[in-house]
Amino acid sequence: MDTPSAPPTTVTDALLATLADEAATLDRLADAAAAQLDTLRTGDHVRFEEAGHATADVVAELDRVGQTRARQQRLLARTVGADEALGLDALAGHLSEADAVRLREARDRLRSAATVADARCDALAFALHYAVELGRETLAAWQGLAAPRPARVYTAGGAAAPAAPGRAFLNQTG
Repeated sequence: MDTPSAPPTTVTDALLATLADEAATLDRLADAAAAQLDTLRTGDHVRFEEAGHATADVVAELDRVGQTRARQQRLLARTVGADEALGLDALAGHLSEADAVRLREARDRLRSAATVADARCDALAFALHYAVELGRETLAAWQGLAAPRPARVYTAGGAAAPAAPGRAFLNQTG
């Protein structure tokens, strides 16, 4: 039988299961970001869009699981008579030794999964930012090519002179 200060096993077990689910969701997020990065590398626009939708679905699931964890964490804190704002580390101090060890292991697994997901999402964000900037520079270059040549230009002395006909510039000095 549980001591009065120990929470019912079901509350602790529910939080541990949610932490495991959150870690698994973070693993799926890392995989989805890696898949999206792979499709960006290969230039497969159809698969890129599908991977983007899959990533958005995983992010929505992660938000849902995170809210569930927060609710269960507050419930466990109320059950043991602790402050609801306590983090997992402090909350473990109010549990039996066996439950505290299980909670710390689940917390460590969650942190590990979050670190991997963060790194993969950062790599994807960098690649997407680079692709957008490259696209902008390419469009700017194309727009510059399409611009009409000026009819008159200013010389070094400040006088206006007719524009030279367009011709390619070839550096013959090496």
